[in-house]
Amino acid sequence: MFRSAVLLACALGLFVVSADAEAQFNKWKKKVTSRLSKEADKKVDQAIDEVVKCMVGDDDCIEQAEAQGQEVVLTDEDGNTVPDEPQQTQEPAADADGAPAGAPGEGVWRNYDFVPGRDVWFATDFSDERIGRFPASQLEFVKGNAQVVEKDGQTVLEFSSSTTFRINLPAPLGDNFTVEFEILIPASNMMTNVYFSPPEGPASRNPNHYVSINHSPGVYLHGNAVSTISARELVGEMTPIKFQADGSYAILYVGEKRAANLPNVTIEPSNVLEISVTANDRFRAYINNIVVAVGLDPLYDTLMETGEFVTRGILFGLDSDRIRPESTSVLGELLRVLGKHPDLTIAIEGHTDSSGDEAYNLELSERRAAAVVAYLTANGVDAGRLASDGKGESEPAVNNDTPQGQAQNRRVVIQRTS
Repeated sequence: MFRSAVLLACALGLFVVSADAEAQFNKWKKKVTSRLSKEADKKVDQAIDEVVKCMVGDDDCIEQAEAQGQEVVLTDEDGNTVPDEPQQTQEPAADADGAPAGAPGEGVWRNYDFVPGRDVWFATDFSDERIGRFPASQLEFVKGNAQVVEKDGQTVLEFSSSTTFRINLPAPLGDNFTVEFEILIPASNMMTNVYFSPPEGPASRNPNHYVSINHSPGVYLHGNAVSTISARELVGEMTPIKFQADGSYAILYVGEKRAANLPNVTIEPSNVLEISVTANDRFRAYINNIVVAVGLDPLYDTLMETGEFVTRGILFGLDSDRIRPESTSVLGELLRVLGKHPDLTIAIEGHTDSSGDEAYNLELSERRAAAVVAYLTANGVDAGRLASDGKGESEPAVNNDTPQGQAQNRRVVIQRTS
């Protein structure tokens, strides 16, 4: 009994000591936690002071923050932060040559209505440029860091910091023109802006609409979205961008998606385009195949007035007679004209530039012209109203010595035969 009492007393004593120790520990823990919390809050406050929130497209905010060494966090119109990590995207469907898969007028291409300008005023070709250098013979450098590199089998322009460059044209753009290029943006909060005349000050004070390619590509004004879509899937992939202005109407395509459809665009086009690219050493951007063209003549009126209609809007796969789906608009208009005027007969002529073997170019142009005729007959046009011919490189529209000349010569000519 005595032994049991002693053991119980010891146990109670030990319990009391343990309770006191625990109370002291909890008091110490609370004090330390409070001190650490204050230090953490101080660090958070310091970090917040070093971060500036800028809305996507607000170049003025971004430039000021970068000049002061502050980190920029981009937000959407609602103030939500846009993530800057590269996204894993699903590889878009494409043929072996990289051309978009599908047929004209089918699937997602059913309503595709972009038509490239008739006359090419400017086109890039980086294949002969020195690797690691800015292509100053083709583009005007303004600021930043950009160089020609080899990427995925192509020679492209790479941006390793935020960069601005200009495209000088032979004359001011008129009401009808197109701008095309391919771009890879490395993160959804990094934008590329296309101004149709050099802006005087930041985009937020620019009185004209401009194109911005980001996670919500489209047409913007004063840093605000006017006509856009959500297209986060374009991050990390070389994506075709196609802009068309037709008077006060403008459309923008990102791949096969119509990103902007604006009936009241305000543009004061000049003879200088300015392109501003957001990038850094970790997130690098890439651009290739810039083409600026003018002239969007109505097909039927031009056929009646001049006897022929020249188009760069019927496209084919590389070294192939497969008609690409981007040809939807021109082929659809041609079907409409032939359906509305049953007495009209035409001949389709295929033309190439001077790259490659002359005999091969002739044979390829013949196959391509025949492919257009086959498409028209498959869509209800009487074969007796159609003819095809291939000219190869034998009848260039302009000299082949420049990239824009070669782009101008890769064309389809529709001749009126009755």
